[in-house]
Amino acid sequence: KYENRSDEIGILYQEYRNMLETLDAFLIDKLNSEQSLLKSELNVYKNQIDSHFLYNTLESINSLAEIEEIDEISVMTLSLSNMFRYASNGFINEATVAEELQNVEDFLHIQEIRYQHAINYRNNITSEKILAATVPKIILQPLVENAIYHGMNKGGFDGKIRISAAIFEDDLYLYVSDNGIGMSENTLYKLHAELHQASTLVREKTAHIGLINIEARIKNFSGDDYGITVYSHKEKGTTVIIHLPFKEAVN
Repeated sequence: KYENRSDEIGILYQEYRNMLETLDAFLIDKLNSEQSLLKSELNVYKNQIDSHFLYNTLESINSLAEIEEIDEISVMTLSLSNMFRYASNGFINEATVAEELQNVEDFLHIQEIRYQHAINYRNNITSEKILAATVPKIILQPLVENAIYHGMNKGGFDGKIRISAAIFEDDLYLYVSDNGIGMSENTLYKLHAELHQASTLVREKTAHIGLINIEARIKNFSGDDYGITVYSHKEKGTTVIIHLPFKEAVN
């Protein structure tokens, strides 16, 4: 009844009510953001049970492969061990661009053995400043994996993958491009719609380890001004641009 008054008491009660509603909205938004971050991190780091046992087993397989001079098994186990170690390193959620690129190369070693042919991949990043920049962990390898699985039809299409980067107005742009089969306008439209809802989708589903997961993590780490942009044309390939604030690694 006090809110209906037109004097100072009524104004005070109305402002108090507005403050409570604003606070409620802020807390709900903050809770949703934290849930999105937790879910996306769990998606990336899940299945890391008894990781030391896994590493030791892989290193044992690698040692046996070296003794028997079976190079492919040695390369595959060592690369897989590196990837698991990188993904589960104490739940550290940031890495340098150079570390991200090394993780991509470990992944490609495995894929080349799996598909029994070299993948036409090139890293065009040579700037020491960019290589030392800090980014959310595991954002490049899923994009390269998408390029192979979708752009190159799981290795059936002999295409090219290129990674490059640029700094513009204190922001970092990472580019992952392929000249694969590309996406139709309808598929690209649906993908953009999912990216727009990434923070919600990553809370509701457990299967998003790729673009949706990366978009949600970037939004949680850096804010809504940053994220992923996807360009694609049927039969011409796909380019994914990651937009991040430029952060120099702390020594």
